[in-house]
Amino acid sequence: TITHPLTIYDKPPFSATSDTLLCAKDSLHMWASSSLPGTFSWTPADHFILNPDAPDPIVYPPDDYTYKVTFEDAQGCINEKDILVDVRETIHVQTSTDSTVCTDDEVHLHAVTDGEYAYRWTDLSGNQTVSGSADAYVKPAPPLRSYEVLVTLGSCRAADTVSLKVVDPPKPTAAPDTTVCFGVPLTLRAAGGTYYHWSPAYYVDKSSAPVTIARPADTTLFTVTVTDTLGCPKPVTAAVQVNVVPQVHAYAGNDTIVMLNTPFQLNATGGVRYTWTPPDGLNSSSIGNPVTTYNHDITYTVTAYSPEGCTGTDNIFVRFIKGPEIYIPNAFSPNGDGLNDVFRPLPVGIVQMDFFRVYDRWGKLMFSSTTYMEGWDGTVN
Repeated sequence: TITHPLTIYDKPPFSATSDTLLCAKDSLHMWASSSLPGTFSWTPADHFILNPDAPDPIVYPPDDYTYKVTFEDAQGCINEKDILVDVRETIHVQTSTDSTVCTDDEVHLHAVTDGEYAYRWTDLSGNQTVSGSADAYVKPAPPLRSYEVLVTLGSCRAADTVSLKVVDPPKPTAAPDTTVCFGVPLTLRAAGGTYYHWSPAYYVDKSSAPVTIARPADTTLFTVTVTDTLGCPKPVTAAVQVNVVPQVHAYAGNDTIVMLNTPFQLNATGGVRYTWTPPDGLNSSSIGNPVTTYNHDITYTVTAYSPEGCTGTDNIFVRFIKGPEIYIPNAFSPNGDGLNDVFRPLPVGIVQMDFFRVYDRWGKLMFSSTTYMEGWDGTVN
């Protein structure tokens, strides 16, 4: 058995010039080729064509025209192809309009044409080619830059120019980076533009003003976005770091009763240094634990200072009474508001209590305790 392959085709394969553009001032060298032996013919043979029986004739039609190339192989099979020659008397190009751009920004220039042409972008300031396609990406230098796009189709050519005014973006400043105490407002200041926007806006009085009052609840980075009217539309930001010292929780102690003519030591917390007012009866008003020998009821106010100098205040009421004695209030209010909720004796100059008992009007025991300073909350069972 002998096998011999045979290739069977409907039309012999060949390739030729694609539909194309042609400048009316030029001629066009057409071409056709095939891997098979055969002959080529171009029609019409009398319409502005040289060598119509060659695979590579030259055409020069004055107007749009469609030529047909026919290929006949050695076995008489035929294939053909129409080729449109689009003839242009003139060509056109248009690029971006003149505009203002920002320094150091990359600008996209684009050319719009009425056909597929060859492109060349030129920086006219230095006569330097910057692109060979329909798009050019440039970073123009201030103050002004002009670019020309040239499109060509053989001997036909057209050009357009765009000018770019280059403007520096705003140069914003913002101040001050600072540290403030909790609850203390501060003034933020910005400059360098025409329009401003502070963020986060929740903590400032006027978010669109260059100078505004800020009330941050904790440490916050404020940013201000600045734009101007000089032509560069780019918003630029500056930042202010505001460190907020946490609230100073001064504590002077619970209100107390002191036996008359007995020294009593106060003890403040919440700060690194303290000031007491009034100084009456104190051995020192500038320490955290002064001793008072006052003999009249008095309210002392302590101011506690943080390491940054922020302050907080608290009061303590000191009642001076004669003792040893047990003082019993004649009423109490067990409503859970934290004031006078418990009924208890107030021993002055006494360190031990044997018992404390409460009876109703009929002599029934309501409460009993032997614990020092323990009181009744008004409930039974």
